[in-house]
Amino acid sequence: MLSSRLSALAVCAVLGLAAGHARAGSGTAAEDAGARLANEGLAHFEKGEFKEAANAFRRADEQRHSPVISLFRARSLAQVGQLVEALHLYAVTAAETPTPDASDAVRQAVLDAKSEHAALVVRVPQIRLKLGPRVVDVTIDGVAIAEPSATVFLDAGKHEAAGMQDGARFSKRFAAVVGEPAVVELGIPDGADVASTKNAEAGGSWLGPGIVLGLGGATVIASVATTVVLAGKAKDLDAACPDTRCPQSESDALASAATLGDVTTALWIIGGVTTAAGLTWGLVLGSGSSDSHASPATDEAPAAWRPSIQVGLGGVKLSARF
Repeated sequence: MLSSRLSALAVCAVLGLAAGHARAGSGTAAEDAGARLANEGLAHFEKGEFKEAANAFRRADEQRHSPVISLFRARSLAQVGQLVEALHLYAVTAAETPTPDASDAVRQAVLDAKSEHAALVVRVPQIRLKLGPRVVDVTIDGVAIAEPSATVFLDAGKHEAAGMQDGARFSKRFAAVVGEPAVVELGIPDGADVASTKNAEAGGSWLGPGIVLGLGGATVIASVATTVVLAGKAKDLDAACPDTRCPQSESDALASAATLGDVTTALWIIGGVTTAAGLTWGLVLGSGSSDSHASPATDEAPAAWRPSIQVGLGGVKLSARF
């Protein structure tokens, strides 16, 4: 919290805004609004309402800029954890050159900004990106990083770095901690297997599991559709074979139904395995899994069958009796 001396200086500076602008020949509406908002921000600040204070100081600075207002806004932002923006405001304020007729409060604000910037810069989480070869389009939290080799200042908390390497997108989640510089590695070195490390670098992306789940769902829907069609074919064959035997003329229909039964069985197996794989991948957030499925044996269709359809855990089966 500020000392009473600095609070008094701030009040004096705020109350002097209107007079200063009047000497410059500006209108009074912005002056009055700036003074009112600055005093409002100071009241919030002294009550510990730093979020409200930062907002009031921002609006006050828009009406009439003063290093004192910028200083108090930076202090408010630092109190609510927005350290990067606070650091920037401290630097901007510290770089200001007071005019010859500037008040003591303004001069003191510039000096305080310099010292408080130096104290804060060692606390703000500093991240250095260690990139693999040919990594481009680097972002952190979706914001492009113009100079990935430079140190990046971040607010404390969880973040995600991402980039492209040889056509593959890599991302890594990490935590920024106050006062603890860190190195975040992104991409893979030359000679490494991109396919085997891509998912590990992605670390939690739902894109892969979502695609697998979508494919599994689509396959299950297709298997339901073919099951319905197969049931219709079985019903037609049943009607064409009233004596529990099918005539030779129905051999083509029997062969078509048998093929459709094999396809339906395969679709059920593939859909179930793919859906399970997608769910498992999603639960472990990025861990790879390999799916395998067996293709059912296909027997040659006899000339005369007694058709029947069976649906169970093993799939869909069409059978016939001579």
